[in-house]
Order: sequence, then C-alpha cells, then structure tokens
Amino acid sequence: QNKDFTKVIRNNSGAKTLEVVGAIVPGLTVQENIINEQNRNSFNVNNDFDKLKTFLVENEITPIEPLGGVDGKKYLSEARYDIGKEIDRGGMGIILATKDLNIKRDIVTKILLNKYSKEKVLRFIREAQINGQLEHPNIVPVHDLGMNMNGQIYFTMKWVKGETLRDILMKLDSKKPDYILKYTHQVLIEIIKKVCDALAYAHSKKIIHRDLKPDNIMVGEFGEVQLMDWGLAKSLDSEQSELEVLNESSSMPID
Repeated sequence: QNKDFTKVIRNNSGAKTLEVVGAIVPGLTVQENIINEQNRNSFNVNNDFDKLKTFLVENEITPIEPLGGVDGKKYLSEARYDIGKEIDRGGMGIILATKDLNIKRDIVTKILLNKYSKEKVLRFIREAQINGQLEHPNIVPVHDLGMNMNGQIYFTMKWVKGETLRDILMKLDSKKPDYILKYTHQVLIEIIKKVCDALAYAHSKKIIHRDLKPDNIMVGEFGEVQLMDWGLAKSLDSEQSELEVLNESSSMPID
C-alpha cells in the first residue's frame, strides 16, 4: 500500500534513499536508507533507542528525565543520516557534518567519545535533553538522541554556520576593515542583547548555562545569534546523581 506513495531515488553521493511523493497516508513508514561504502568508514549513525535504553539499564544509569515515550515504545529506529567530515572535537565529544536523508537537511552529529564514565554519559544525555527543551531563537536546537550500531551515544542538532564572537572580536582587534564596517558598536550590542534574551529564557526554565564566553556565542552568516555548548548547564530543579566509572567489560567498546 505504501509503495504507491514512495519511490527510491539515488542522490549525488550514490546513497539510496526513500522519497515520499504525492499524498502522505497516515502511518506511512520511512524505511531504512542504504548508506554508501564511502560513508560506512565514518561514524555510522543508526538511531536505536532500544540499544541506548538497554545500555543505560545494564550499566545502572538513570537519566533525570526518562528517554522515549511513556510506554517506552514511542521512538524511531530508521537509519537516516549520511555522515561526513569532522567539524570540531572537544574533551567530551566529536562533531560531524551530517545529512538528514529523509528531509534533506544539513545538520551536525555530536558523538560521546568516552561512554565508560557515568558522569560523562549522564552529562552528555543531560546536555541533549536541556538543549532540546529550550526552544528559543537564540539557542541551538537539538533534533535527536540515540545510540548507533557501533554502540556510540550521539545526538543531532542544527548546523550553525558562521563564526564565534571570539573570532569576531579578534578580527576587530586586528583592525580588519571589513569587520570594522560590519560589526559596529550597535551591532555588537545587538548580539549581546540576543545572548541575554537566550539566558533570560533559560533562567525562566530554571536552567543556568555555567559556561558563558565568546567561544560559545555563534554569529551566523545573516546575523543570527546562537548560544552554544550547554554541556555544563544545570537545572535548578534537578537532583544530583551518583556518578561512578563504568566497568569496561560490561560495555561495548567504541570503535
């Protein structure tokens, strides 16, 4: 029944994907995409909440807010992401350029590098949950959270293209003419006001960022401002969880 409303196409990279055509019928399932061999050598993101939930249960990790639906079954499990190059890397995770093949959207994937620490697993999941709950124009949105085929915990989020406020200030300090022309005092004040708007919204939700600095303020190509990196954020409503190191023998290694 669904095949009348879908067709298989091949994109420029050679990956097969399913595209919906005509009217969309209720309950239509978007089937698993076939990732090309070139991208198989990169991080293979296959959203599977079953695997993530099993991992958390086996290692006695309890997120402050539960994953999935109330009945534990309301989640997706389609392989839908085409993974590209590494964009950035930090102490906790790696950020990769990503293509959402189902809706043709450029996003990024953040993958946890070390899942053997309960502290890091909880902080990583909490970062995704806090970010996902803060729906504000000046806070980068999170789209998805899960564990892939390789046992790596990840979440996907908007790809903010631009430069950090730190980079802008450094170029202004270097007297670059184009930056002096573009980033006047009034423009810089507007950037700070937008950051204050984001903080005020987060504070209204009883969430504090705790890592506010020019490196974590992204200014987009068209003047959009996003407050990034909520990895150290804290909810004033949350209780502190016991943090301990996982036993490596009880967990899948990260490839």
